[in-house]
Amino acid sequence: MPTKKGLEKFGEKSAEAIINEYQQLCDKKVFIPRSFSSLTYEQRRNALRSITLVENNQNGDVKVRTVADVSVQKVWMDVCASASPTVSTEGLFITRVIETLERRNMAISANSGVFL
Repeated sequence: MPTKKGLEKFGEKSAEAIINEYQQLCDKKVFIPRSFSSLTYEQRRNALRSITLVENNQNGDVKVRTVADVSVQKVWMDVCASASPTVSTEGLFITRVIETLERRNMAISANSGVFL
C-alpha cells in the first residue's frame, strides 16, 4: 500500500520502518544527494522518482520497500541497460540437480539490500 495509507493504518511502526528503509539506502550509498538547482535540464528530466510501499508481514512486522518509478526511465534508457535479470525456476532446479549429482558444495544466503 502507498506510504500515506501505511502511516494511517500502522502508525508509528510504519514510520520507523520507513526511516530504517531510507537509512539503509543512505548507508549503502544508493542515492547521492544533489541540490535541484545544480542539476541540468537533462538531468532533471531523466531523474527517477521513488515509490515507498508499506506492507504488513504475517508475523505482524511492518515491511517497507522503496522502488524506482521506471515509467520515466523507459523513455530514455535502453532496456538492456535497465534490466534486472531474474533466474527462472526451471533453470535453478536444473542447476541444483546437476550440482547434487556432481556432489558439489552448495550454500544458501540471504543478503540484505541485494538489489541496491
